[in-house]
Amino acid sequence: MSQVIIDKDSEALIDLSPIALESLIHKDKTESRLSKRAIIILQTVAGEKRSTIAKSLGVNPSVVTKWKKCFAVDGVDGLLDMPRSGRHRKYTCIVCSC
Repeated sequence: MSQVIIDKDSEALIDLSPIALESLIHKDKTESRLSKRAIIILQTVAGEKRSTIAKSLGVNPSVVTKWKKCFAVDGVDGLLDMPRSGRHRKYTCIVCSC
């Protein structure tokens, strides 16, 4: 079930799927930074202030604003990391004959 919320900071309509955000937080294999981003959105929806959210998660208030804007634009997908630029690392197998 979706819910439409008006985010006063970015003046955008947010299509929120609480089930998707809750599942990100409670999955065993979710990276902690992604869980933190989902918590930022859920606490925003709950009416918490930016400074309160930042303090509770140990981040700068600008980080809270950044992820709220990303979520407003792209929904849950906006909370994911963007692909890194540059060449991917190559890993080689090292065989040790000790």
